[in-house]
Amino acid sequence: MGVSISHPDVDFETTSASQARVRSTITTAEPDEKVSFAFTIGRGDLLMRVGTTAGAQDIVADLRCSHGFHIVSFTPGVSTYYLEFGLPAIGKAGLRDFERVAAGRFEIDTPWVESELDLVRLQQSLNVVYAAVSTKRPRVIERRGDTSWSIRDYDYTDGPFNPLNGSTYTLTPSALTGEVTITANTALFTSLDVGMLLKLTHTGQYETASATAVDTTTDAIRVSGLDTSRRFTYAVTGSFTATVVLERSVGNELSYETVQTFTGAASGTYDDELDNQIIYYRLRVSAYTSGTVGLELRHSQGVTDGVARIFSVDADNQVTADVLSPFSKTSATTLWYMGAWAARFGWPAAVGMQDGRLALGRGDNYWLSAADDFESQLVGANDADAISRTLTGKMNSIAWLKGAKNLLAGTTGAEHIITAGEYSEILTPSTAFSRPVSSRGSAQAEACMIDTAVAFISRSRKRIYLAVPADGDGYQLIDLTRLHPDIGGASGFKEIAFQTEPHPRLWCVRNDGAIAVLLLVPEEEIVAWTRYTSTGATFESVAVIPAGVADDGVYFVTHRPDVSATDRYIEKLAPESFTDLEDAWRLQCAVEYSGAATTALTGLDHLEGEEVYVWGNGRQSGPYTVSSGAITCDYEVTYAVIGLLYEGKYKGPRITWGASAGTAVMQEKLIKILGLMLYRTPGGMIRIGQSFDADKMTGLEDRQTGLTYDSALQEWTEDKRLNVDGFSDPDARLHISMPGAGPATVLGLIPWTEASDR
Repeated sequence: MGVSISHPDVDFETTSASQARVRSTITTAEPDEKVSFAFTIGRGDLLMRVGTTAGAQDIVADLRCSHGFHIVSFTPGVSTYYLEFGLPAIGKAGLRDFERVAAGRFEIDTPWVESELDLVRLQQSLNVVYAAVSTKRPRVIERRGDTSWSIRDYDYTDGPFNPLNGSTYTLTPSALTGEVTITANTALFTSLDVGMLLKLTHTGQYETASATAVDTTTDAIRVSGLDTSRRFTYAVTGSFTATVVLERSVGNELSYETVQTFTGAASGTYDDELDNQIIYYRLRVSAYTSGTVGLELRHSQGVTDGVARIFSVDADNQVTADVLSPFSKTSATTLWYMGAWAARFGWPAAVGMQDGRLALGRGDNYWLSAADDFESQLVGANDADAISRTLTGKMNSIAWLKGAKNLLAGTTGAEHIITAGEYSEILTPSTAFSRPVSSRGSAQAEACMIDTAVAFISRSRKRIYLAVPADGDGYQLIDLTRLHPDIGGASGFKEIAFQTEPHPRLWCVRNDGAIAVLLLVPEEEIVAWTRYTSTGATFESVAVIPAGVADDGVYFVTHRPDVSATDRYIEKLAPESFTDLEDAWRLQCAVEYSGAATTALTGLDHLEGEEVYVWGNGRQSGPYTVSSGAITCDYEVTYAVIGLLYEGKYKGPRITWGASAGTAVMQEKLIKILGLMLYRTPGGMIRIGQSFDADKMTGLEDRQTGLTYDSALQEWTEDKRLNVDGFSDPDARLHISMPGAGPATVLGLIPWTEASDR
């Protein structure tokens, strides 16, 4: 069977006459419990199947697992089940570190080091995410369920390639299929070539396949000419119970008919005597019961492009490679191409999507996959073929790619549109072109979509631009920071993400660890910035995930050095709305408790030694110091949020009114009374004054009688009028502090001021 096992590792080798498979019989006492298996594919592609009988796939249907790490979970439903891996293609593969993993938190190792994380570009398509960074081969992250994930290589096998070799150097393969050595007649290879594709062109056609299922076919050979030039050979090999047919299609590869049928091993020469006609031939398994069927077609006419991927560099003139498309000869050829992607040349640095194609970019080059086939890079002249182009204009490196109304490319010195014409036709090899639409230049940071527009960080990182479609196929740029040019701070912006619900906000992580938030409603010309900081914490990354409810999920990666010098936290922004006052989340790095009445609150190991507050049953208490991951609350709670206190602050603009003689900008002013339009705000959550000096601020509860603190606080949704303990000053401003663990919402402010006309 071509299998060698060194537990928990398995090596596979499939030939044209036999397929490598390994099967494990598993017995469980808990058939209705979910099980999870983790493993790595060290080389090649394997098919995993799980069934209630040997060889069946009624529990897990054939799952293609490429080079990379995988976690597969399923519920057997039976006490005995059969787990099987097979190598369907001719060649070698390796299964590594196979193990059953216990239920709990799943961790998947990624290939990127910390210094590369800011350079990783992502493009999602349903449950698949494509990832690109210039230092690594592109990866694919796949989600098949909450506990079934993969991170594998982007599995391109047919391109792209650099231009045809223009020298007299030759490459010679040792075999037509499987693992081969490819030898050059000069020093040609380096260690940086591992993973690179090689395409060798020989005269003649050779197509092969190894079949273990019905409707498996070889690729077609093309027969033309007359007399003996039309003859080709066929071979059906192996031990099997199946039916194989030789089929042909006239003039194209669309309408096949059967010309010969085989029920066992067979070989021979076929001459159709259809002179001067173009006919396509293939072998197909029309019925299958068991065994492995080897299929082979050979024709001396035409040419074959054989493709292999370098597995190892053995010498400067020799490599070991896995054949992906069979060679037709083992002779030397000067007709060869090196793959365009490798450590030697660089890997794609950006990824996007447009018109059913995956877009990848590096330097001033961009590639678009075949239509609706994101992992095919076979460049050709047909409309559905892959596309390879170079950006026009200055030599700038692509930093990001985004598919909006058109495909946009941000480079270090300009922004380019990649389009098919004025009326935005579908991109094809014959229509695709690019041109610059601005010269602002982009930072090495991911851009984000906002409807049909694209927001991106400028080359200086001090500004954020919005590229908005203009008339025709053009774009105009809007500077979103023009009203607040310093909002990026001294070190500028690092990362951005856009939230749609409940309000359109652009979250912008700054390099100093703060966050700038932009309320953005372009159709109403609303552009309003605010800054969000957290005492003792810095923000390193932000992501927005549409949640399908009232609020999008906004997630942050935070570093809290006072808590841990090395750990990072993933924290989610709490929903703005809440049903009951007790449910409001307004604490940071928080966890919740829900259950029987208790004073013992645990699960706080991540805040060991920190002072935390409790919002329990609609009341605030604290601070408490976390010890052994727990605190003891002053009162029993059935629902509580426990975390770090955050003080929201608002500082109003300079007051320009209140003087009888006109503007009061330069005059002494005093804020005497403040009207507050409140929404669902309990007592103790707001303090006001003309500074943030806590001793000089007034709280709502200071002017309210009848408040009790031994039950859920009363909430106000009404207008409140408060006296302000202020002082006269030319720069009198209103200051509002929200220091509590509960919610506070102010819908409007109405200050009464007294100005001196002297």
